[in-house]
Amino acid sequence: RGAAGRQGAAEAVDSFLPKDETVQQSAMEPTARQRYCLTALILVSATLLSVFMKSILVVWSVLGSTVAFMIGFILPSAFWYRLVGPQASPHRRRAAVVLLVA
Repeated sequence: RGAAGRQGAAEAVDSFLPKDETVQQSAMEPTARQRYCLTALILVSATLLSVFMKSILVVWSVLGSTVAFMIGFILPSAFWYRLVGPQASPHRRRAAVVLLVA
C-alpha cells in the first residue's frame, strides 16, 4: 500500500501538468509582446502610484526595503546556485532554492 499509494498520488499530481512538449516550452518563456505589456503595466502603475502618494518617502522606504532584501538574500543565493549549485550536495541546493523562493 505504501509505495503503490505514493505512486498513485504522484500520478494524480502529474495529471494536471501539460504533457505536450510544445505547451511546456511556450509556457516557460514570455513572448516579446507579453514583456512589453508587463513593462508598460509596471510603468503605468508606478506612475499612478507616484501621482497619488502624499510623500515620496513612502515610495523610497518600500523600494529600499525591497532592494535590501534582494541584495541580502535573493541575489547571493541565486549567484551561489548558478556558480556552485551543480557541484554542491542536494541539501545545499535545496537550501539555496528555499532562500530564492521563500
